[in-house]
Amino acid sequence: MAVKKFPSVLSFQRLIQITDGLFEDEMVDGTRKPLFVVEHGVMGTQNVAGGKKNERQEKGEKSEDAVAKNDSSNRDPRNPHWIESAKTRHDAEATIVSFSVRGIDIKNALFSCASTTPGGAKDMRVMVSDFIEKTKKSDALREIANRYARNIANGRWLFRNRTVAAKVSISVYVLNEEGKTQKDGQGKNINIATFEAFDRPIDHFRDFTPEEKKVGQTLLENWLGNNNGGLLIEARINYGVKGSVEVFPSQDYLPSDKDRAKKADRSLYKKSISDSAGQTEIQSGETIVGQAALRDQKIGNALRTIDNWYPDASENGGRPIAVEPEGASLEHMAFYRKTDGKSSASAFDLFKKLDQIDPEKNPQDPAALFSIACLIRGGVYGESEK
Repeated sequence: MAVKKFPSVLSFQRLIQITDGLFEDEMVDGTRKPLFVVEHGVMGTQNVAGGKKNERQEKGEKSEDAVAKNDSSNRDPRNPHWIESAKTRHDAEATIVSFSVRGIDIKNALFSCASTTPGGAKDMRVMVSDFIEKTKKSDALREIANRYARNIANGRWLFRNRTVAAKVSISVYVLNEEGKTQKDGQGKNINIATFEAFDRPIDHFRDFTPEEKKVGQTLLENWLGNNNGGLLIEARINYGVKGSVEVFPSQDYLPSDKDRAKKADRSLYKKSISDSAGQTEIQSGETIVGQAALRDQKIGNALRTIDNWYPDASENGGRPIAVEPEGASLEHMAFYRKTDGKSSASAFDLFKKLDQIDPEKNPQDPAALFSIACLIRGGVYGESEK
């Protein structure tokens, strides 16, 4: 039943819900306060070959320093600019970053499928439906869930915040179907796992611990449609120093100077804050613009960095990459799963022959595992019928 071409419209719903990760300061008494993004000016230096000229230089004038040194160069080393940054309060004990995650029943994976080719859409629907039924009966889905759990436990989703930390502890709590934290008999949040992030591997997915499997079990039950409750993930970051420390929320993508409105040279992702949050200006020249946050897409990219089944993975040290249809990696500016009709490694290649992939019989088959991971990721796989 394998199809030669995709239907003109083929899309899969993302099967994992992830919230933005919010930053908070943890104070000495255990209370938490929003960690703010502030807007301010800085005087930097130019460290790019052929840096841009300032307004005076555009008019042909030399800087005072260049004139004083009789320097023929017309380049000014100063680089004043307007940026956004986020720092902890000087008396904060630690930084808390938290988000929630929940899986969606994989039976809902197929969002739309239509084709002008007779039977094209029907064949694809049948293949996808059969593959999902086999997936639900297999251990392959459990493997995917455990890999997601490991990336929760090792704090990969903290990105640069993990790199600069001295210690990171990850706590995982259970959420009910209303998204509220489940309580025990004493009214405390039910904690199902606690991890020291640096003790968990970040480059392989072997030897899952009982706690990792417990976290993975919740996601597995979500994907099987047996449980609609999610997980609350909290990271407690200690930087090993006292005082105000810079943290790293997501950065906003800024189009070229020609096309964008006037914004800070470095714009950070933040959530709006209510007037009741307190003062809007913390000191002269610095203005609070929101609460620091990691984008849900950024966290999701880290959690699905589980693909070490791609061709030539050994040449990359076996390091996992994020699950992408063609194995796109921004870190290496490369496609590890090109759709070339030869390797059959991309999702575009594999989805055309889903009826030949059986996760129930071969739960460790790389093609099966990658195909399942792509269904969970979601996406549009349409192909022109011309």
